[in-house]
Amino acid sequence: MKKVFNIKIGLILSCLLLVVLLPSCDDDDDNVDNGIELLSFGPSGVQHGEQIQFIGNHLDRVDTVELADDILIPKADFVSQSNEIIELVIPEETVEGYVVLHTSEGLITTKTMLSFNVPVEVTSFSPSVIKPGSNITFRGNYMNWVETVVFASNVSVSDFESQSMMELVVKVPAEAQTGLITLYSGGTEPMAVEMEEELEVVLPTISALSPLSIKHAEQLTITGTDLDLVSAIRFPNDSVVSDFISQSETSLAVEVPVTSTSGAIVLIMPSTVEVKSTDEISIILPITTSIAPELAELGDDVTITGTDLDLIKSITFKASAVTITEFVSQSPTQIVVTVPEDAKNGPLTYQTIYDFEVISEVSASLNVSEVYFIFDEALNANWQLLGGWGTELQDAANTEQPKTGNIAYKVIYNNAYGAIQLQPNASDAGVFNNFNTIELSVYGMPGTDGNTMSLQLVDAGGADSESTFTIHEGEYKVIEIPISNYTGVDLTNINQVYIKNFGVTNNAVYVDDFQLK
Repeated sequence: MKKVFNIKIGLILSCLLLVVLLPSCDDDDDNVDNGIELLSFGPSGVQHGEQIQFIGNHLDRVDTVELADDILIPKADFVSQSNEIIELVIPEETVEGYVVLHTSEGLITTKTMLSFNVPVEVTSFSPSVIKPGSNITFRGNYMNWVETVVFASNVSVSDFESQSMMELVVKVPAEAQTGLITLYSGGTEPMAVEMEEELEVVLPTISALSPLSIKHAEQLTITGTDLDLVSAIRFPNDSVVSDFISQSETSLAVEVPVTSTSGAIVLIMPSTVEVKSTDEISIILPITTSIAPELAELGDDVTITGTDLDLIKSITFKASAVTITEFVSQSPTQIVVTVPEDAKNGPLTYQTIYDFEVISEVSASLNVSEVYFIFDEALNANWQLLGGWGTELQDAANTEQPKTGNIAYKVIYNNAYGAIQLQPNASDAGVFNNFNTIELSVYGMPGTDGNTMSLQLVDAGGADSESTFTIHEGEYKVIEIPISNYTGVDLTNINQVYIKNFGVTNNAVYVDDFQLK
């Protein structure tokens, strides 16, 4: 049932034949004028059922000895009494505290407490399976000397529901976890009594989630058992909710956070223990089934067909700088929208009424000139980054300052003359010969305004040509360079491309939508 550990050596060994007495001091006697004096008492560390002595002057006038917790021992029950000594047996129920001598002349209270060497013993506890907030009862001997109960989660309880010599009742705290319990006692030799059997702390169970298909901000109802123990719920995408619509033992209602994605939910207890649902919720989002007509002209209207399209607040076409918030028409199954003049072929980006981003399953097919992207959300799969020189940082997956989409290429030049070095694979070495214009968008951070950069092409034979441009601070500048500017190089066999700087140092520059048109 228990393991017992002494955690402090006793100050007094009760088996000594010579008792060690606690001094009472002259000022222990509150009635010196009447001649009664208490000089010392002890031994400290005596065990219950053993004898203790009070030494002083005129102690034959003492009528009663009052121990802590209102235990009164009349002189008739003293083992012996004389002018200088009173001897008595410590009752089993005695606790640590001050001693008061009652006389006909007044009261004498000790200035130090009488303590004991108490062999606390725990014989059982019940129940062995318990719900936080319920009472657990420990039975044994000297339970009135227990000062602290520590549960497996290292949660201490020292404010008990009830306590007697044979029984201790403790409310299980909400933070308690399943595991071993340790009782710590007081006295001159404090003890730690560890239970050998674990206490099983009840956890909630989930029997159902309803509805399983649900929209953001709608009510999700969880049914099960002991759901009143739940302090928070973690939704997919790590959205944590602790403010519930309603909560009982068998039901819990909560609003689905607008940042949640589909997946299992997790119940969180005050003890930090978690319970994960078997079922998963599915967040209802706009679904696109078609975009018509195909090969729509820029500036024309297109019809988006699908489900739950009434959740859409705005639409952005691929590569467009325009976020469309006003539609020609909108219903749950259909949206009619005007194509922006800078739109490109590709999927649409929706922003829902809860600011949740959704990428359409169907791409818009528009009648626009063919575009070849060298960098758009990522480096073209047929290209590779060789590094370059004079750069402190190159990040092809940076999300800080995209022009379109979510990614822009970030570079910090740490030299007045530096470069990003890119190389097409052999299959795309002649791609520049198929287009008329090189276009890229460049954003300069503070300190870069008006600085010069260039785009250089180098062919397989080592010939090179470059065009310069200036950048703006705090905004994207679209750079358009006619490919005809690049003379003296073989456009059918380009194998190096450099984005170079002249004077931009220690300030970030972002490059996005690097394309051939």
